[in-house]
Amino acid sequence: MTSFKSIVGHTKAAAGIGAFIKAVLSVHRRVLPPTAGYDEPNPVFGEDARILYPVKYGKLFAPDRVVRAGVSAMGFGGINSHVTLESGDEPVGGLAPTLDERALLVSAQDSELF
Repeated sequence: MTSFKSIVGHTKAAAGIGAFIKAVLSVHRRVLPPTAGYDEPNPVFGEDARILYPVKYGKLFAPDRVVRAGVSAMGFGGINSHVTLESGDEPVGGLAPTLDERALLVSAQDSELF
């Protein structure tokens, strides 16, 4: 998944809820969204951090594929939460976006609308 906090900043008491909603929808729709504001990776992603990398172009997975995502929220006062999500049934039409997901996944996004 991609970072939500880097787009909206720290939301204090609601830390992580935006990322959680984004992750739930992404896992349900079987979408790996591109990283917002990504142009060129830091050289460390080509050397030491090969398993962790920014997503330049998003990806759609088959509706029957199992997709997983993790969300971590570091709140104020030491309240930290970590959630792992896994896709269940195939996506339902009621949650389908009005725009073609493929068109959104190949374009550079400077921001996200939530």
